Amino acid sequence: MKKNYLNEISAVFIVLLPLLSLYKSPLAFLDLGSLVMLVLFPVLYCVTRKRTSYKMPADLRIWTVYLVYMAAVTVLSYVFAEAYTSAVFYTMRMTKNIIYIVFTLYVARKQVFNVQLAKRLYHAVTWIATAYIFVQYALFRLFHYGLAGYIPALIQAESYQSRIETIATGVYFRPTSLFYEPSHYAAYVLMGMILYLFYSDNTGRNVIRAAVITLGIFVSTSGQGIVLALMIWGLWLLKQFKYKSRHMQAVKVLMLLFVFALVYYMVFTPSGIEIIGRWLPKPGQVSAVETRSEGFRALTQMPAASWILGNGYGNIPGGYFSSWAFNFWCFGIIGTSVIVLIYLECWLKSAQKCIVLINAVLCIFSTAFMGIYFVFFFSFILSDMRMKPELFYAENDNCHYVMKEK
Repeated sequence: MKKNYLNEISAVFIVLLPLLSLYKSPLAFLDLGSLVMLVLFPVLYCVTRKRTSYKMPADLRIWTVYLVYMAAVTVLSYVFAEAYTSAVFYTMRMTKNIIYIVFTLYVARKQVFNVQLAKRLYHAVTWIATAYIFVQYALFRLFHYGLAGYIPALIQAESYQSRIETIATGVYFRPTSLFYEPSHYAAYVLMGMILYLFYSDNTGRNVIRAAVITLGIFVSTSGQGIVLALMIWGLWLLKQFKYKSRHMQAVKVLMLLFVFALVYYMVFTPSGIEIIGRWLPKPGQVSAVETRSEGFRALTQMPAASWILGNGYGNIPGGYFSSWAFNFWCFGIIGTSVIVLIYLECWLKSAQKCIVLINAVLCIFSTAFMGIYFVFFFSFILSDMRMKPELFYAENDNCHYVMKEK
């Protein structure tokens, strides 16, 4: 199989990975996306192994430190840390995560990832997912019909099967598009906003495209998605003022209209009222803010002896841990500092700094630095680090790169 075919296959796989991972595989302990990765990875290695260098590249050393630290602190946790879950369970979880990371590094380092194809396909999937969430919203509001975004009988997380029935009764309605959760949809499409606003031709058409994706995020009622979408627009406005865009008058009008539309949406529409309701605590219920901050609250109960080295990867108590809370609990100050250095290196070397920044902020709310979304985001980020920023250009409203060693 020719290498360019593998580039295209890996691009298609990485773009579709968040969707593939929703579904069961023939192996009960693996989702479909992970199984495809385990099959694809050896093929990629066999075809490109002759290009392997025995000297470790400088841009991989910080990642090697991270992987070695992850394994070492987890082994030490068997003896010195309190066990919050089964050692077998969190060892398997660590092993799976290491495979995700090594796969991503290999794909990016070996240039077996067609970035141009991946971006075109990603835009197509983003538009399909966004159109679908509008259909879900319209069907429920007009006909009180809850349209599923996935095939319940085939999904890996069986607890989500009952959600379709709950949606249909009208007790609970949050459109999820093609994903399990509204937040998963938002995390997936946020990069589309960034590509249209920062890395495509600065035309009204691309601004409108980003605005439509933003509307899809608002329709999803994902709190973290809304916060990050507003942050992206804020960064874009700062860019317009900084470079004194020719369209400043139009930008000011758009800003004013956006503020009025946002206030109207949050105060007078069912979705906006539901979003505010989810953020605010209610008697006998846990708010979305309380859920997302659960891991950070747990850090206040973290044993003092674990603050330096951590408790081992995946050795966490019950509750929701976002990536930053998870990293600090598992790796302590030292391991978290290594991860900060990883982000700093990506920021300094990547052609798409805004994606790096938004991913780092997303990790406050979600698990974007682990699992399938790590593979999804960092395949783009690390592949872009293989290119010179000045070779990044826009053509026909699509982002293109010229691959070239630095």
